[in-house]
Amino acid sequence: MTGLLVRERLFSTGRQRLFNAAVATSRQPHTGPAMRNGIYRVWMKGPGGASSGAIVFKNGDLFAVDPLFAFNGRYSERAGRVTAEVLCKRLYHDLVPSHLPDLDVFHLKLEGAAGGECAQLSGSIDEVPGFAISFEYAFLCEA
Repeated sequence: MTGLLVRERLFSTGRQRLFNAAVATSRQPHTGPAMRNGIYRVWMKGPGGASSGAIVFKNGDLFAVDPLFAFNGRYSERAGRVTAEVLCKRLYHDLVPSHLPDLDVFHLKLEGAAGGECAQLSGSIDEVPGFAISFEYAFLCEA
């Protein structure tokens, strides 16, 4: 088994354990909107690979970072669904991402079922028709 396959298997196993723990245990009862203001752990998977990072949801704004990109945008909740429009900027121009397109700046659209502690969203990129990416996030703490 190649090193890349071993890394992906370890990444997936660890990610799933953390996601399952977030689903199973809630730090505080949540009675407000589906999206809690706070810091979340995020896992992204694109056609060529995966990455992880942190995302902050705060009153309709979102800010995130992974090892190669910074993300800034707005999200909204309607009828149990979350939608977001996000501007993505590459942090390091000499590194080629495997989970996102090889662009310095692009626009990401996300949609999925709302969840207070964790959720899964699917995304598309305006500049790359047909590009699909999935996001999983789990609540870490208040922000």
